[in-house]
Amino acid sequence: DGQVKVLGCRVESGEVEAAVRGLGGVRGAAVAAREGAGGQTRLVAFVVLESRAADDEAGLYTLPNQLKVAHLNDNETALLYQEVFGDESYLRHGVTLRDGDCVFDVGANIGMFTLFVHDRCKGARTFSFEPMPETFERLRANVERFGLAGELFECGLAERAGSAQFTFYPRASAMSGRYADTGEDERLARAFMNNQHAALGEYADELMRDRFERREVACELTTVSEVIRQHGVRRVDLLKVDVEKSELEVLRGIDAGHWEKIKQVVVEVHDKGGRLREITELLAGHGFDVVAEQDELMEGTELFNVYAVHPTRGAEGQGGDAGGLLPRGGDIEEELRRRLTEQLPEYMVPSSFVFLDELPLLPSGKLDRNSLPLEGAQRHRPARGYVAPRTDVEEVLARMWADLLGAERVGVHDNFFWSGGHSLLATQLAARVRETFKTDVPLRMLFESPTVAEFAQSLVGAEARPGLVEKIAKLVREVDAMSDDDIEDSLRQRGIGQ
Repeated sequence: DGQVKVLGCRVESGEVEAAVRGLGGVRGAAVAAREGAGGQTRLVAFVVLESRAADDEAGLYTLPNQLKVAHLNDNETALLYQEVFGDESYLRHGVTLRDGDCVFDVGANIGMFTLFVHDRCKGARTFSFEPMPETFERLRANVERFGLAGELFECGLAERAGSAQFTFYPRASAMSGRYADTGEDERLARAFMNNQHAALGEYADELMRDRFERREVACELTTVSEVIRQHGVRRVDLLKVDVEKSELEVLRGIDAGHWEKIKQVVVEVHDKGGRLREITELLAGHGFDVVAEQDELMEGTELFNVYAVHPTRGAEGQGGDAGGLLPRGGDIEEELRRRLTEQLPEYMVPSSFVFLDELPLLPSGKLDRNSLPLEGAQRHRPARGYVAPRTDVEEVLARMWADLLGAERVGVHDNFFWSGGHSLLATQLAARVRETFKTDVPLRMLFESPTVAEFAQSLVGAEARPGLVEKIAKLVREVDAMSDDDIEDSLRQRGIGQ
């Protein structure tokens, strides 16, 4: 029936599998029980990651948070990342993201904000709109790469459905749009560079060269309300609009009866012909609390951001740093475990993870549990890479941990509980430490200092007699290096009996 007993508690392995599969970036998962150190039953997760082999593909850009994304050019992608992830420029003046939110990302570009939403929120649903074919292909690649729950639209949003000519800037794709004006757009870019640093402005001519090379593209248009109707959208928790001078048309494409579904709006406004006043009055007229501000990097231009929150949004249940994307660096296992800990009790979180290219299947297509690998299932997988003990105290502690965890070796940065340890083994470790170092060790010390390095530091600092712990550790290490006969001879010389 899929039940196993872990630390005296019955666990449905299927429930744990579903939780692992529900994490962003995971394509498949299986959970099995294995016998660990001391005969204790442990859970092992066998995981297949999305696009595991795609990390080496050409055209991917590694963001500072180690996500690898499809993109058009490096400089623009770095700026988009800083705006969305670094500055969190869309989450100001009371605008929030929460688990389960529905977000319309209008003017999605390569999907940076779409990625951000799923990174911040569990169970989010996104509707991402990008009319430029080349940019849309990057957006689709990123959504598929991370297995995000959302809808993609290769079209722009406007006051009414139809088609229109857009201008596409390959080297400045975020400034592409229906009403692109090369001279005006270049002036905005120069102002941005000057506001960053005067020295950067001195190189503006060089940086602007060929930056606004343009192509005309025929694009399809739809409206916010048409999407709401076709997809049965009950609410839009956040409508984010960044469409380069088309923002007012996007808002005019919302039927009067649909405004009550929209809880928050963030829109970049090009204040031409009184557009900023018109948009703020429109939002205020629908009951939103509205704030307009100009980023200091946009001073001297007509570019503003407008933040609008409806009172029905409420203040409870704000989301946090617990979303669904996985880093594509070396700490995937640590991130998996952290996010599962937020969903499951401790005894249900797998003690180790084994990453596979594919899960073994029967001819029927069902999981072949008997073919899940045994080799490596009990082997410790350090999240941060192995770092050998550097002191006698760390060496003695690392050996204790390895013995209790059934691991070949334990590094100084390995977390006791993330390496398969649990409360029962923690009590055994504390007892061994007390016996070896002849000092009282509160159990909470291990929970507060769960790595070898942290625990060693706490142990040394807690000892009232300076240097005693280090002396004992040195003695233990020396004794461990002696043969049994040498130990007996040494004891006899000291007059110590059997």
